[in-house]
Amino acid sequence: DKQSLLWLPLESDMEWKLGLIWREGSYLSRSAQAWIHCCREFWPGEAPRLSV
Repeated sequence: DKQSLLWLPLESDMEWKLGLIWREGSYLSRSAQAWIHCCREFWPGEAPRLSV
């Protein structure tokens, strides 16, 4: 409803860096799995798989 909502476009040079960490082989909810899948599709090839 355009009468009750207000949209303000933001213009900013601020850069965010986001990291996702989870224990490999542990339980992840379907929501968490979907979020990780979405991130991997949006940023393909940007995050290396690390193991220590």
